[in-house]
Amino acid sequence: MAIDDKGIVVGITNYPGISKLKGPEEDANDFYDWLTSPSFGDVPSDRVEKIVPSRYTTSPKPTEEVAQAFDDLQAEAFASGIPKRLGRRLYVYAAGHGAGLTFRDDPDQSDAAFLVANATMVNAIHVMAKVRALYFLNAGIFDEIAVFMDCCRNPLFLNPNYPNYINAININNLGQERRKFFAFATKWGLNAREKEFDGVTRGIFTTSLMRGLRGAAAKADGTITSNSLRDYLVNNMKGLMTDQELVASNVQQPDIPDPQVDLVFATVPPPRVQLIVTFPPSAGNQTIRLRGAGFALVASDQTVAGQPWVVPQELTKGSYFVEIAALNLEKSFDVIGDERTLNVAL
Repeated sequence: MAIDDKGIVVGITNYPGISKLKGPEEDANDFYDWLTSPSFGDVPSDRVEKIVPSRYTTSPKPTEEVAQAFDDLQAEAFASGIPKRLGRRLYVYAAGHGAGLTFRDDPDQSDAAFLVANATMVNAIHVMAKVRALYFLNAGIFDEIAVFMDCCRNPLFLNPNYPNYINAININNLGQERRKFFAFATKWGLNAREKEFDGVTRGIFTTSLMRGLRGAAAKADGTITSNSLRDYLVNNMKGLMTDQELVASNVQQPDIPDPQVDLVFATVPPPRVQLIVTFPPSAGNQTIRLRGAGFALVASDQTVAGQPWVVPQELTKGSYFVEIAALNLEKSFDVIGDERTLNVAL
């Protein structure tokens, strides 16, 4: 158990001054469940602050609770007057409305602002979740940080909402620490989107994120790392969008800087996929071969007309090549890892 990790998980749906969202609370609950599951994040539930609208009876909420969660960590760390280490890793997850904050005094700088429930288009009340997390890393309060933000990053000119314990003049220095991971739902200046999956509205980014964190982003040995998660999101989030959504000029694309240190998020059983190969009826009674990395032979058999070839052993993630050489039939394909069964047609 990651007994000294901590987490702040936020999902806001109701913004009376902007527009209502449908997915963030469900998204936040999903991330919280992963984070506290012994099979995945393995963080004790009493060390994770979950901030979602259903916890509150008054509206709009949550507002000051989001900033307060970070302030409480700072107060705990400095209870004795000097900074105390609180744990190995701080997880921050935030889903709701957001903005690509542009500094009024330096337009060349930008950051991510997460809007709280009482924000309006005129008064974009926000919390700078990324900067706050970096502060705890820089101060040695946590050894590592992992920040996930499922929100828009449309540019707004705002006065950065720094807490009084962050020196805004030296804010760029906070980015020098190496053990960090940031994953934004979209690139700066673009919208993040939600849509219906299996009858439930969810964020596109978080839907892909949770598939990755539950195993689809695992490497061949079953470890889910910051690098493997980045690769999965960059390459596979687009699979959750329609062709029409993908050709839009403002198509959502994840923004995930290359991790300088490969953090391990979870270890799962290596993904296994059943491969079924179909071929023309005329290709019966032929030798069929499956090859993997380096053209190494994985399996071979004799085809039976009218019957697909069900490869006897399940496959791990990777690139493969199937062929019936005598008939010049061949096809290359990738096993991503989130399939239970993969069908390939020659």
